[in-house]
Amino acid sequence: MNKERKIIFECRVGSHLYGTNRPESDEDFLGVFLPSTEDLLSLGNCPSEWTMNEKLSDGPRNAKGDTDRKYFSLQKFLKLCGEGQSGAIELLFAPS
Repeated sequence: MNKERKIIFECRVGSHLYGTNRPESDEDFLGVFLPSTEDLLSLGNCPSEWTMNEKLSDGPRNAKGDTDRKYFSLQKFLKLCGEGQSGAIELLFAPS
């Protein structure tokens, strides 16, 4: 994990956002990050996405206690919004 990356926005998505979660549901988050200086100076290898997943359950499917986090760089997030991608646009209207 790059400690200099700064998460500027994070939102719970999936079943928890829509109120369709069940007791055995995992948690999913989407967000936006600012790349670190190291990312920006890496000769074109600046990541547009960053994931941090935590799997506590056994088995191939996610279950209660598992957490998936996916972050878009600010540049990619704005591009996805401009393209009308629903996954990005829903973040603009998610409740606080």
